[in-house]
Amino acid sequence: MKTPTSLLLQLCVQLFFPFLAIAQPTVTPPTIDSLIEVSRAYTAEAEFELAFAASAAAGEMAMACCGEHSVAYASYCFNEGRIRYFMGQNQEAIPWYLQSKELRAELLGTMHLDYGKSLNNLAIVYDVMGAFEQAAPIYQEVLRIREQSAGRESLTYANTLLNLSGLYMNLGDYEQAEIYGLSAKEIRERLLGTSHPDYGMSLISLGNLYYLTSNNAKAKNLYLEAKAIYEAQEELDLYTYTDLLLNLGALYFQLNELELAEQYYNEAKSLESEYIGTDHQDYATILNSLAVIYEYTGRLTAAEEYLHQALAILTNNGQANGVDYGYFLQNLGDVYFAQGKIQLSKETQLQALTMLAFHLSKNHPRYLRGLKSLAESEQALQDYQAAAEALRALGELEEKGLTSATRHFSEEELANYTEDYKKNLYYYFAFAEQYPLLADLAYDKIMVYKGFLLQAALQLNQLTTVDSATNAMYEDLRSVHQQLAAQYASPLEEQENVEQLEMEASWLEKALIRRTADFGSALQQVTWKEVQNELQAEEVAIEFIQYLSTSDGQKSMKYAALLLAQNSQLPLFIPLFSESSLDSLLHSKSVSNAAMINAMYSKDAIGNLLYQLIWEPIAEALDKHSGIKRIYCSPSGLLHRVNLGAIPSPDGVSLSRKFEWYTLGSTRQLVVSRKTSTEEAMSAAVLYGGINYGDTKQEEVTPDMNSTSSRGRHLWGPQNQSLENDKEGAYWQELPWTEVEITMGKDLLVEAGYPTRVLMGKDATEASLKDFGKARPSPGILHLATHGFFFPDPEQIPGVDELAFRSSERSMIRSGLVLADGNYAWSTGRPRAQGGEDGILTAYEVSKMNLRETELVILSACETGLGDIKSTEGVYGLQRAFKIAGARYLIMTLWQVPDYQAQAFMTTFYIAWLEEGKSIPEAFRAAQAYMRARYQDPFLWAGFVLLE
Repeated sequence: MKTPTSLLLQLCVQLFFPFLAIAQPTVTPPTIDSLIEVSRAYTAEAEFELAFAASAAAGEMAMACCGEHSVAYASYCFNEGRIRYFMGQNQEAIPWYLQSKELRAELLGTMHLDYGKSLNNLAIVYDVMGAFEQAAPIYQEVLRIREQSAGRESLTYANTLLNLSGLYMNLGDYEQAEIYGLSAKEIRERLLGTSHPDYGMSLISLGNLYYLTSNNAKAKNLYLEAKAIYEAQEELDLYTYTDLLLNLGALYFQLNELELAEQYYNEAKSLESEYIGTDHQDYATILNSLAVIYEYTGRLTAAEEYLHQALAILTNNGQANGVDYGYFLQNLGDVYFAQGKIQLSKETQLQALTMLAFHLSKNHPRYLRGLKSLAESEQALQDYQAAAEALRALGELEEKGLTSATRHFSEEELANYTEDYKKNLYYYFAFAEQYPLLADLAYDKIMVYKGFLLQAALQLNQLTTVDSATNAMYEDLRSVHQQLAAQYASPLEEQENVEQLEMEASWLEKALIRRTADFGSALQQVTWKEVQNELQAEEVAIEFIQYLSTSDGQKSMKYAALLLAQNSQLPLFIPLFSESSLDSLLHSKSVSNAAMINAMYSKDAIGNLLYQLIWEPIAEALDKHSGIKRIYCSPSGLLHRVNLGAIPSPDGVSLSRKFEWYTLGSTRQLVVSRKTSTEEAMSAAVLYGGINYGDTKQEEVTPDMNSTSSRGRHLWGPQNQSLENDKEGAYWQELPWTEVEITMGKDLLVEAGYPTRVLMGKDATEASLKDFGKARPSPGILHLATHGFFFPDPEQIPGVDELAFRSSERSMIRSGLVLADGNYAWSTGRPRAQGGEDGILTAYEVSKMNLRETELVILSACETGLGDIKSTEGVYGLQRAFKIAGARYLIMTLWQVPDYQAQAFMTTFYIAWLEEGKSIPEAFRAAQAYMRARYQDPFLWAGFVLLE
């Protein structure tokens, strides 16, 4: 960039100053404007000494021609503030901006654009300093002025929108931040195009928002797009570009790509030190970012040194009371903790918290992080009560932030946003292991987080019945989801418009959430006391939890139980086992699947080990409560793979025979009432079975009670190979006993007075099932006797598989049911008719159905209870899908149940429920007891589970 030299500047002053005429106080002479432009050019190149020289000359001319009470002098004051702002001297910039604002208000009026500029820059300074409450009303006034003077389709209006977006980001109001940020981006795109650096600035701002809310993929794309825009410019905007490099470094750090993060930080450091200087606030920020990397990678001395340098720079610039100073102190406290300087770490974290409390909302992520760091220091100093107090404060603030997030984020965004909160959850549990008096907080927290996303999705489905307009929006969203489902199930090379459809679905979902204003309040928070109030004397509630523990000197995933009885003073924290112990049992390779299951649920050595791991510590605690007859339990982690009620005690009696056993998604269900199905809906039943899966190459199969055919991952094909190894030409085999099962079920339902519809053969289509909840209510009873499938994460399986049902990154695509003509899509990867259903009903598709009126879903298929296990959200598969769709009770399977025994179990269940008048849970237990008495092998009866 060619800029004037200091000699040329002096010449300009000497030539023009003598001839400067006395100007009007409301007009800035061109010569002064020119000098200010020269000063701005120097400022852009960080040549601050020359910038001040040009500005001083402009000030002298303004005084000479117009006096202090003039627009020319106001322009000079504005420029003086701007130079100081770019130098990082924000406090010193404020008086200059205030003086320019007051002069312009008096001389030009409060609707003038120049007055708006003074206001805007003043707000920016307050914003940068962390004085968000002072900045907000000023920004809003600027927005009003610019709307009236320049209009909504103007760059000045877009600039203010962008500033407001950043402000609301800092305040934690991500909904407003996104609304303002997207509006600014759209205006700039229309007026400037997509290659202009100001458009790039909008991309960076939105990237910052998505980074803060852990939407990393979106943030990365926006940052990289902005980077390409800036690098294509003839002159590089160093300030913006170095900030962008810092943002990319922070993003890659969050993605755990530490080498790339450090590379970006060092590039920013090199540019800043060479072209801008090492005494600037931005340089301090770069040092702080590198220090975080160094602390994380064990370079503690270097981290401490950089942080001290960064703090000194802020102090020298008069920013020792700013929000950045608080951030840097937090990081320094972390370094002290890692160095073992615990007392110093505590003192530093307290200082940082005090400073951040002044600048930030207490819901801000950095304030929450400070509370956790303080608790860790107190814990290390063995002041457990103080640590517990910090954690209780953290827990209370977290819930406010989560409730706010549910009012704006889509399901996928909410999943990303809650990840950091769930890391804190592990810490609550690990601390409760050491300090049992925190078990009450642990219980409250697990009820917030266990199934949090599922509950949010379920509540959204229920709230869409508020009015016809909302319901119409919901139907539009379902339509987009159906298009996405078809794309997700297609081969990767054939997928089209997925990103556009995902964006459309996200916006429709968020529009629905905003329309249903009471959505956040619908996520009713429940305390352990409320659960206790629902318990009878003979009942206990058990929440199983998992957490990272270092109690044995090594970091490992452990499990515990939180037990609550009617007379408990507090929930009881019961440590159980390490995840590796249970995992080795569930994935034994030394025996067949059936043999392993029979051993696990029999009273032999392995069966006893299962009891010892999971139940023996709980049994000891139950001995202190006499007369316990009923157990309400909520599994976690790998316990979703275990039929807890089928675990044999040392005397050979299973737990479901010792107690009435109820498996819940969360014990909060004992408090939160659910709208039961209407009598009309309960009077209808629909059963699927005896399905023709298509393709004439299948062998005819006749019912045989000794057949080992299962309703799961076994196909008929060359060498009768299993699904894991199938090649082109493998097919789902017919299941003759499913026809027997649903025929007997139909007879019993009709006899009990239920209008019943049976769909068999080619009529058992995916389209017929998806029709429920559209033109007519879903049936009260939905029975699906067919093949089910679940495939683990493709990263765990060697080789490449083009079939989306096996290779998709999405858990809910890799789990599902096979319906009529499903073989065609299974072998080709596409439906038989273009645009039609493919006969493979994935869990994703189920989750977008409307089954609000369905009381009971029977999934009489294999492995329908399986799926990817994700932290506190449990199993991502069919059980989650049917719950989101609105079903109340689910009967599912944990393994590949033989065809004949599956129909025997279901027939027995129907008899106990419909003829004997038992409740659904009682009928389920009766069926399991009958099968257990009839069949010695647990493999034949213990695979079925009931979830409410």
